[in-house]
Amino acid sequence: MRNIALLTLIAVFAFPQISSAEPLLQLYLEGGTYDQATESWTLTPYGSTGGAPFRIWAIGNTSKATIYDVKLAISYSSEAEANGPLNISLTPSTMGGTGSYNGFTEGSATTLDPFFIQRNTSGDTPQLGGGGYLSSHGVYGDGVFWQEFGLGDFDQEETLIGDFTNGFAGPGKRLGQINVYDVTVTGSSIHPTTVHFDLYDHVEAQNGVRGVFAPFSHDADATAQIAPVPSAAMMLLTAVFGLGGMARFRRWFSKPNAA
Repeated sequence: MRNIALLTLIAVFAFPQISSAEPLLQLYLEGGTYDQATESWTLTPYGSTGGAPFRIWAIGNTSKATIYDVKLAISYSSEAEANGPLNISLTPSTMGGTGSYNGFTEGSATTLDPFFIQRNTSGDTPQLGGGGYLSSHGVYGDGVFWQEFGLGDFDQEETLIGDFTNGFAGPGKRLGQINVYDVTVTGSSIHPTTVHFDLYDHVEAQNGVRGVFAPFSHDADATAQIAPVPSAAMMLLTAVFGLGGMARFRRWFSKPNAA
């Protein structure tokens, strides 16, 4: 039975009246094939040995407001570190490796290097701007570790964005910011490991910062399985990006991973 984790997109914003076809924040897994039956993107990343990366787009709808201090939390079962740390790296990349992909073209702004914020083993949830906390949404709690990376402010309006919540969207009419990253996950655990992603933070209103969460209908899935071989740790990566995965993710985190 394959492990499925929830690649959750959490859009946090301070203006309830801000609305458009595109959510304030989105994630897209480049190269995925959309499966209508499972409402998910499926992708087998390049290669099958340790460190094979997959590419993720962090998409900000900045047409209404700057999205401040955007962060990406990557969570996983503590069993992933049973035999050593899980190493996760984010490297700025480009759409398709060239700056364009299936009708999308990057703007001229340079994606800043993500910076590591923390590795958390307490079972707490990530903290949001304004002092609130990310909802556990069936993901965080005892036995769940997570690593947090800062992506900076999303304030550029130079790339046409689209709505990826029901399939691959061609460019729409709104300008926003798309940061592209190669994600690499390596480790020595003997357990299959599934990683979960949350993209979040805030905009500012005249009366301060307050968060309003986007519906969980914008949830998506991603899995990364680490399967060591006798002589070396081999990384077998299968990434799934889609919608409606909440129940599956809860089932996954409620059971220990098989050895």
